[in-house]
Amino acid sequence: MRELLWPLLVTFVARIAMVPFAHLDNPHLWEYGDIARQMLHGYGYAFHWSYRTISIIIPSAWMPPGQVFIQYLGLKLLGDNLSGYIFIFLEDVVIGSLVVIAMREILQEIFSDRRLIRFGTWLAALYPSFIFAASTFGIGSAVLTIDAFFLWALLATFRAVYDQRKAIGPAIGLGVSAGLLTQFRSESYLLIALTFILLAWQLWKKPDAVRAVAIAVAACAIVAAPWIVRNAVVFHRFLPTSTSGGFNFWRGHSPEATGSSWDADGGVVWTPGEMWDSIEPLAVPDTNIEFTMGRYHLQDAKAWIAAHPLLELERTLKKFVLLWGVDWYNPEAQSPIYILLYTLTLLCFVLGIIRARRTKIAARPVVRFALQAIALWCVFYTAIVLLFFSLPRLQILMIGFYFPLVVYGADEIVRKFWRNRKRSNSVISNHS
Repeated sequence: MRELLWPLLVTFVARIAMVPFAHLDNPHLWEYGDIARQMLHGYGYAFHWSYRTISIIIPSAWMPPGQVFIQYLGLKLLGDNLSGYIFIFLEDVVIGSLVVIAMREILQEIFSDRRLIRFGTWLAALYPSFIFAASTFGIGSAVLTIDAFFLWALLATFRAVYDQRKAIGPAIGLGVSAGLLTQFRSESYLLIALTFILLAWQLWKKPDAVRAVAIAVAACAIVAAPWIVRNAVVFHRFLPTSTSGGFNFWRGHSPEATGSSWDADGGVVWTPGEMWDSIEPLAVPDTNIEFTMGRYHLQDAKAWIAAHPLLELERTLKKFVLLWGVDWYNPEAQSPIYILLYTLTLLCFVLGIIRARRTKIAARPVVRFALQAIALWCVFYTAIVLLFFSLPRLQILMIGFYFPLVVYGADEIVRKFWRNRKRSNSVISNHS
């Protein structure tokens, strides 16, 4: 516990130091903040749609509820003012700091080297992108932490079932973290399902495998149920995620699309005004506007893909480069510091894979399973980007779940550095 206390304290202070980047006097709370404000004003979970002469507040499912309620808590307790913004910032600081706890447990599940675990814990505590996420008022801090707890619970469940020990506790933790993830990321349902299938496939010969997976699925369903029930009551349809899927698909397949979330002129890819003439010819939007918008965007994107197959192929390849390389359209990713950090991170990730494959550690069942789960998540999010568009935020979230391999690769570099330094000192001493 003492070895964890200092990294936890340092990462908390480092996140607090991100205050200058948070713009607390007027932070951008995004769509999450708009919905939180409508809740604060008594409209319920609603969104303010405003265009031309139309201004209407209607029940919404445009955003999943996780980040909305984080922001609503600050606004409700302290108001839509500086005090409320500071509280929201502190929420992200606290939530983001917890990633260090989960990451340490992940490293303990995978590695048996105490020095390596200590090194990785400090690296997680000081990793700049994790720290900076606390200043963005977005989902970064929360999802990084939930992803880490999910991977920890996944490995703990695997180990418990594999060793034929009681797996109820880890399985419940796995299901709860999975359910929480669905409240922040719409695509997580499919990712969680694939991960549970991988878990069941790797443990199918073990006696408690079915029960452990069933417990995890049940716990996930319980956590996700309130949002699904609410949507069924309000919209009279099954809606486990959000209504923005069609719009996000269009952002990756339209005349303005570049493969990034930004267009070629440095602006955000957004729907042109002509859309409103098409979907609301009488300029009288109703409570189904979000579903109407979704269908419009989906149909328009499909038509664009069919009319421009070669351009779509080119953009698909470009999306891969933007995700695993540098997004040259997005100002957030153009900083030399970010490019250097990401390049070093990717290098350590590759070195970690190579090191894991050439050492005996990859032969251990829990390590082998961890590598499979990490590979699944990397492939999945690459596919999501190819289907939609690239974001630096997705790069950082991906780093969050392949971070154990980054630690393993970075440790190899540090070990070789100190070994060469000692060798050089020894040669100098002998010559002296």
